[in-house]
Order: sequence, then structure tokens, then C-alpha cells
Amino acid sequence: MKIKFIQKIIDKLRNKIGLMSSIITRSILIPKINSCKSLYIGSSHLTRFIPNKNEINIAMPSVDLYYTYNIYNKYNAKNIDNVIVSFSVFTPGASLIMTYDSDLCISLKLLFDIPYQYPDVAKKKKLYQKEKYAIKQIEKYKKRLKLPPDYRGEFLSYKDKEIDKNKTIQRAKGHYKNNQRENSQMEYCLKLIEETKQNNQNLIFVLPPATEIYKSAIPSSDVLFKVLYDMVKDFDHVKVINLYDDLDFKQEDFMDGDHLNYQGAVKFTQKVRERL
Repeated sequence: MKIKFIQKIIDKLRNKIGLMSSIITRSILIPKINSCKSLYIGSSHLTRFIPNKNEINIAMPSVDLYYTYNIYNKYNAKNIDNVIVSFSVFTPGASLIMTYDSDLCISLKLLFDIPYQYPDVAKKKKLYQKEKYAIKQIEKYKKRLKLPPDYRGEFLSYKDKEIDKNKTIQRAKGHYKNNQRENSQMEYCLKLIEETKQNNQNLIFVLPPATEIYKSAIPSSDVLFKVLYDMVKDFDHVKVINLYDDLDFKQEDFMDGDHLNYQGAVKFTQKVRERL
């Protein structure tokens, strides 16, 4: 029985190595945070921002507000003037440890020293038991990892593929379900707002673009992002960049229903930097 259990852990972690690799890669950037002016954090939608020499992008797949806040809280430095955060449709209620991708919490714990949000859930999902094998996988991946000179967090694995309409619609509806969850994660958003104010930093929330297929399946942006706009309205150090409603993004700018391809990433980067 024990052997079967261990094999299940191995098989599951192997299936997650693609997403784990992004977390591993960006953890290597931690020392460079002390030399940047702008720090980009949040979920996979912000990984498409292409940083320059004064910027570090440690946005990662499936990262929720709990991890976004804790990464800021743990690694913030005096040299950082701007903190740029992705705020997607799913952001208000998404909790990584409660999802099918909860094994990613192991990598975030081991590499970014962030404890599990709910230890009881982590125990139930056997995350503590999986850590030993995850350590081996991380070290193995690090040994074969080759990064461009002066890597600062740019996305490295753009792939051309046809956008699946049905999958995009179902994905959008799933994101909207997280948007409306009662167990809101917005307390961590407020902490981020308050602490950046105390630290005299600019805080910029980016509402990332999505395809028209994706947007057609869920309510309009004034509904989706109301909770954010209501929260930031009394803080003069906070800015919201709304690219969700930017009609300049076309379907050919995307590699799936809500993630940009390289062409879209270049456009995205230009638009974000223009508004900073």
C-alpha cells in the first residue's frame, strides 16, 4: 500500500512539473529583487510582461492573492518604487490550496518560504508528505535549467495553438465562479494596498486582456472588478490599468482564451509601461 501511495505522489508531481518549472525559474530571481525599481507579482496573466533591466517579473501560474501578498511582504526592498500586480477575473476568491493544482503550494513553500494558507487542508491533501519528493524534483530541474543572460522573469515557452471555443467558455465560467466566492481573498489585497502606502510605493493593478470568446461568457468588467475599484478608491497611491476592455487586443494576440502569445505580450508590455 505504501509503495502505491508513493507512486501516486510521483505521478501527480510529474504531471505538475510544467507549472512547477515556472515557479522554480522565478525563485532564482529573488536576489535580483534588491536591484530593481519595479516588481511584478501575481498570476500567469502577468508573466507575459517583458521586463527591462530595472524590472523583475516573478508572476507565476495559479498564484492567488494570499501568495501575491506574502511574496511582497517577504521580499519587498527599499529600492522598489513600483509594485505591479495582476488582477484577473478569478482573483477575488481563488485559493490555490483549495484547487486541483494545490501541489503547486509545495513549490511555493519550499522555494519562497511561504507556509500553507490552511495547514489542515495541506494535511488532508498530504502536501507535507509530498515535500520530500518535491525537493528532489526541484533540485533535478535546477541542474538542467538554462536561462538567458540577465534573465529577469520573461516568459520563455510561447506555443502556437488553435483556441478552443468550448474550453474557453468553460474556463471563463470557472473563473467567474471564483470571482463570486463567499470565501473572498480580498483581505490580502487590502494588506497589499495598506503596506505599499506605508512604504511610499506606487501600487498598480493590471486587469489583463482576454479574448472576446472568453468575455462573452461572463458579466462585464464593471461587475467583475467592482470589488477592486471599491477597495482602491480612497488610496491615491493606487492605479488600475484596465486592459481587459482594451479593444486593441485581437484573437491573434492570444495563445489560448486568456493568455497572450508573444505578439500579444509585446503589445501588453508596451501598454502597461506607457501607463505606469
